[in-house]
Amino acid sequence: MFSYGNKFYLIESPPKHSIAKQKIEIRKSCDDGFIAYFAGRHLAVSEVVEPTKPSMVDLEIQKKVDAIALAETHAKCS
Repeated sequence: MFSYGNKFYLIESPPKHSIAKQKIEIRKSCDDGFIAYFAGRHLAVSEVVEPTKPSMVDLEIQKKVDAIALAETHAKCS
């Protein structure tokens, strides 16, 4: 994993040997993207996106959905 432009990226095509603490070459493209290289080899990378924290409304809705599902399960058993 490495960071670039205040974002984190995962190397999907890992090299045969560890590249920990090594420099990765970043080549910017004209569409504001970039291509990462190590030792002249193109690295396939993907952005690491942290899941967003659910809001209080989302949590309340999930509680209600869970309660309805539980009630339906108990109604079928009766």
